[in-house]
Amino acid sequence: MLLLPENRHIVIDAKMNLLDYQRGCDATDDGARERAMAQHVVAMRGHVRQLSDKDYSRLEGLQSPELVLMFVPVEGAFLEALRRDNSLYDDAFNSKVVLVGPGNLLASLRLIAQIWRIEKQNRNWK
Repeated sequence: MLLLPENRHIVIDAKMNLLDYQRGCDATDDGARERAMAQHVVAMRGHVRQLSDKDYSRLEGLQSPELVLMFVPVEGAFLEALRRDNSLYDDAFNSKVVLVGPGNLLASLRLIAQIWRIEKQNRNWK
C-alpha cells in the first residue's frame, strides 16, 4: 500500500495466478498453446474484475484507494496478455486497476513518488 497526497492510497496486488500462462509455455502443440494463452487472458480479466470489485476501504487504516496496481510478476505473461487482448489495459484502467509488470512497476512507483513530492512542494508554497 502506498500513501498519496490527501491521505489517498494505492494498493499493489501481487497475487496473479499464472498457471494458464505456464501451461501455454509448456505446451508441445500449437492448439494447446493457443487454448492455454486464451485462458491466461480470461484469468487476467477475471483478476481485474475481482480487484475492481474488492472493497479495500474496509481494511484497517486504509482510506478509500484511488486505484489498484495489479502486478504481474512475469514480464512475458504481462506482455502476452496485452498482445492477445489489446483492450485489456484500457478496460482495467477504466475499472481503476492499472496493470503493471516488472518492466514498468518501478517507473510507476517513481511517478507516484514524484506526484507526492510535487504535492508536498505545492503545500509549502501556499
